[in-house]
Amino acid sequence: MENPNPANDEIRIASAPWKLTGSGYILLYRFPKAFVAEHGFLVDFQKEKFVSGWGAVMLVDYKTSPVGPYRELLFIPGIFSFNKKKVFSISKIYVSTQNSVINGIENWGIPKELADFRWSKERSSEHIN
Repeated sequence: MENPNPANDEIRIASAPWKLTGSGYILLYRFPKAFVAEHGFLVDFQKEKFVSGWGAVMLVDYKTSPVGPYRELLFIPGIFSFNKKKVFSISKIYVSTQNSVINGIENWGIPKELADFRWSKERSSEHIN
């Protein structure tokens, strides 16, 4: 599949919720607190709420979405405590189209960042850079 070209896309606003289809990978890992504190992309409100536990790196190739196909790389450092509840929180998210960047902010307040993804499939292997 060709990489979506964010520069030539017409901006589309699509209200939540979204129905998405695609495929991806979830890599689970227990990140040490020291690693998360130094490299976890935590914003101020997350720093004081970080508990620990299992985190994840997710790579997703959305084939369909209300704003067209796009790719996503996100980082969840672990568990946070918000309002006496244990929750997962994304601290960094990259997407391949400007439409996803704008809608992430508009719909969910997620500060997505634009990035270039290359995702190719050859026989029984996949290459992501």
